[in-house]
Amino acid sequence: MNGNSQPLLELLETILQHTEGLLSLLERENQILVNRQPEYLEELAKEKLRIVTELNRLTKLQDEFLQSNNLPAGKRGLQAWTDGIELPKTEKNNLLSLWDKVRQTTEQCQTMNETNAITIERLALHVNRSLDILRGVTNRANSIYGPNGHQTGQAESKSLASV
Repeated sequence: MNGNSQPLLELLETILQHTEGLLSLLERENQILVNRQPEYLEELAKEKLRIVTELNRLTKLQDEFLQSNNLPAGKRGLQAWTDGIELPKTEKNNLLSLWDKVRQTTEQCQTMNETNAITIERLALHVNRSLDILRGVTNRANSIYGPNGHQTGQAESKSLASV
């Protein structure tokens, strides 16, 4: 089968640019979290949503391109397409190399997103512990939880100061 790889090449380049942009946003989010600057998170979340929405659209276009050539979506379809068309070897290698860069950057995004989730979880735990202290709740570890995971016992409470 003869093929024109230019549309797919351009699409993969655009996907890579957006994926790199997402990675940059996730790295910035990490710095915001580490520096405890929550005032910047809302705008960053809007930008992340915009990029993820565009990545979803681009991925759908890629899958449609492959499926229009009777191939499966994703790397399997891309590999089958490059194997089945008459392209110079360097052009095929460029396509596969670009796909690998997209995959690697996507994995980096996943790792950074997981790191940020852990940071958020730790910050939330710190905030909850601080609030417990302000409320006079102590000894949370001795709270009793039922089989459904809901608290069934009452935590001990102490005043911070007496009047």
